[in-house]
Amino acid sequence: VERLDIARLDLFVKVFEPEASSTVWLAPDLNAAVHHGAGADSSMEKMIVLTASLAAHLLSERLAVGLLLDSQAGASVPPQSGEAYVWAILRALALALSQNDRPFDQVLLEARNVFSLRDSIVVLTPSLDTLWPQALQLLGGNRFNFAPEALVLDPASFGGETSAAELVSLLREQGVAAQMVRGEDIVPISG
Repeated sequence: VERLDIARLDLFVKVFEPEASSTVWLAPDLNAAVHHGAGADSSMEKMIVLTASLAAHLLSERLAVGLLLDSQAGASVPPQSGEAYVWAILRALALALSQNDRPFDQVLLEARNVFSLRDSIVVLTPSLDTLWPQALQLLGGNRFNFAPEALVLDPASFGGETSAAELVSLLREQGVAAQMVRGEDIVPISG
């Protein structure tokens, strides 16, 4: 168990350390059609745990954190700072779970108007669709410092047939700091 905790901590330090940004947008893919598994071990539940943990970590680092959900439905949460803000993020995640069925690429494309030049984005998805990486690149446009990050939940670790390894390699070639996350890598800390 300690080894997994250390691995998760290394992941957060390496992948999420902000460089020129004080605002980080978290963009979980809540489209149920791309998720695998059921119950607490499903990719949806594990992604929610990961999103909430990441939000809490970033807020503790005094960063402003926003939650990009479905801007068309008005579900996105504007960036704010302060550790107590994690409750607003958790509330928004819980409400959005029951009403999102839009493809992730559309959600990302519609978000172009909410980002500033100094914002960062971290996407969380089990989707192997190549449309969302294209939308992510378009989201950055011609911004010089735009360096998106992606946590791709490996569908194979949730009962899917295909691994995310190939997509993660493609994302890295495109300049996205991408990491594959397996279901067993996400372990809630009890206590």
